[in-house]
Amino acid sequence: MGITSRSTLTAAAAAATLVLAGCASSGDMSAQQKTKLLNQQRDRAADAAQVLAAQQERPNNQRIPRDLIRNARCVAVLPAVTKAGLVVGGTHGDGFVSCRDRSGDFAKAPPAAYDLSAASLGLQAGAQRANVIMLFESQEAVRAVIDGQFALNGTLSATAGPSGWDRRVGASRQAPVYVYSQSTGGLYAGLNLQGGKLSADNRANSALYSPGTQPSNILLADRPVPASVRSFNDALQNWAAEASNDKGST
Repeated sequence: MGITSRSTLTAAAAAATLVLAGCASSGDMSAQQKTKLLNQQRDRAADAAQVLAAQQERPNNQRIPRDLIRNARCVAVLPAVTKAGLVVGGTHGDGFVSCRDRSGDFAKAPPAAYDLSAASLGLQAGAQRANVIMLFESQEAVRAVIDGQFALNGTLSATAGPSGWDRRVGASRQAPVYVYSQSTGGLYAGLNLQGGKLSADNRANSALYSPGTQPSNILLADRPVPASVRSFNDALQNWAAEASNDKGST
């Protein structure tokens, strides 16, 4: 994300932050509750880091195209998104979103905690859980997720992404958002989420940063990455750098 677009988004998000600030749950959090939440975020960040590391180990034909990774302005990683059941539908998962900083990197780009919910999760037959990666390619998609709630079947619909590390996807043909999943023991593949919604986890973000902190004050801010979630940023930077530096493979 360039400096110009980042500055534009910062200004556009200011009004939304004022509106959403009153909706954040966090001011009455006890020290014990905060410690528990921080421990949960530390574990979740480690799991998300493992998702990215595992993606790097996949065969080239099962990897997310490096073209899409290079062009992604923001990335969401949600480990262990779970299907509620066979009778009662619905899925849920927790993870993080991080947007490139002014230099175009993720290493110092503080992540925001998000929840993913969907009416249906297109997993492989018999699978009950999956790791999910989402790539936000357009400025409009970034603005939507920074607003704190992104409807996956809204105007900027999420698209099941193509596979293949060396697959070329021209910028003019890219969708606003690509979604990928890997079920246990299965392949990484594009994923269709019906009735899905990606929403900011206000309590987790308040524990990580300060009470009432909104996504725009995290994803667009020059602030330190919390130590408890540093493992996620390190893995994300490594993953993105590989896509930028790779000159092609056989």
